[in-house]
Amino acid sequence: MKKREYRITMIAKILIIQFLLTLSGLAIGCTWRIYAENKKWDMLIYPGVQLAGFDLGGKTKEEAKHFIQIELMNSLRDKQIKMVLDDHVYHLDCSDLIAAHCLNDTVDRLFHLGKNLSWYQKHQWIKNGSAKQYPIYFRYNEDYIDQFIEMIEKDIYREPVNASLQKMPDGTIQIQPEMEGRRLQKEKLKKYIQEKVNNGPWGDMVIQIPVEMIAAGVTADALSCIDTMLASFHTSFAASSPGRAHNIQLAAEKICGTLLMPGEIFSFNECVGPRTKERGFREGPVIIDNKIGSGLGGGVCQVSSTLYNAILKAGIKPIERRCHSVPSKYVGLGLDATVDWGNIDFKFQNTFDYPIWIESDIQNFKLYFNIYSHSSLAKREYAIKNHIYKTIPPKTRVLEDTGLPPDKISVVQSGQNGYRVKVIRDVYEQGRLVDSEVISDDYYASKERIIKKGVSPKTNYHSIASN
Repeated sequence: MKKREYRITMIAKILIIQFLLTLSGLAIGCTWRIYAENKKWDMLIYPGVQLAGFDLGGKTKEEAKHFIQIELMNSLRDKQIKMVLDDHVYHLDCSDLIAAHCLNDTVDRLFHLGKNLSWYQKHQWIKNGSAKQYPIYFRYNEDYIDQFIEMIEKDIYREPVNASLQKMPDGTIQIQPEMEGRRLQKEKLKKYIQEKVNNGPWGDMVIQIPVEMIAAGVTADALSCIDTMLASFHTSFAASSPGRAHNIQLAAEKICGTLLMPGEIFSFNECVGPRTKERGFREGPVIIDNKIGSGLGGGVCQVSSTLYNAILKAGIKPIERRCHSVPSKYVGLGLDATVDWGNIDFKFQNTFDYPIWIESDIQNFKLYFNIYSHSSLAKREYAIKNHIYKTIPPKTRVLEDTGLPPDKISVVQSGQNGYRVKVIRDVYEQGRLVDSEVISDDYYASKERIIKKGVSPKTNYHSIASN
């Protein structure tokens, strides 16, 4: 069978040509319309361009400048930024905040947005608009902002408060929980202020003040392990003068409640501070050049010595301690710890795995120091003994005096023995001696005995030293 041939008729050809011409016309017309529309926007800011929340689309440069200056800038200068934190409210005046603005640069930047796009991309922007917000860039009064932020910082700053211990009337120990501190995040607040003005909108401008919480160094959880008194020691000051008794009480109060975390070091001088009249200390007997004199803070060494014995009984060793130059009456030889502001300190370190708490108490002219920590430390008991292994008798110096009857003796200065003494600490567990250690090896110098002996006036006056 012969294959049939198809031919395009003249009428069909004409119709096809007419369709193509129509399609081309439509394309040319559409392109021309888009071009014309794009051209119309060449002198205008593209649709949807928003500055700080205000639509500037369709405005010329001059119209935009006028709008920014009159509608925006003037209204902005009358506004305040409200900053809030809990019950703290602060108002910042925009009139003082803004030093200047870049009006021309801002309008030029907005005007040229989209102008470098292709004709089709321009058409899409003009047709659909822009959903992007653009900021105004200001020059700010930096001193005003900084001063304002510093004022807020001083107002809202709060030091963290460590958890603490309090002994109740029934003898139990109660933990006072810690309290977080807070500080202002200065740079973040400054950034928030500038962003709020730059970006708008400028209706009710409210900023939540950014703060950073400061954790307490000591928490209630860390103190929950303190449940047992490890040791207690007391001395009497019943024979003390009123000034000396006052100083003992004042120094003890400054130490009471001291908390030492594991590894921390206690310094008596840092804790008690300078012994001055301005800080409440009074005149009292003190040792000056191996002699008893009077000075501010007399009696404070009894406080350091009492605490020294308490920490020895708790199983702690001093890292800095010195005995007096002459024996003390309130503790045994080798069991004293002298202190002198700026010269001699008494220090010890908490070598336990648990915190320790120091309590002072005064009852019936007796000073007590009690050391508390975890009950597991109480399985050990400590016995403190001082061993005087050498007594050094004083030398005697005789002064001949023609003013006294011959052979008459007058004592000018009573002598005093010197000593060498070791302090030994024995360690017991369940009544069994498990360790013994030498804590100190002290030397107390003897005090010279001085007497006058009457001689005949014919005898030359001189002194004789003897043993």
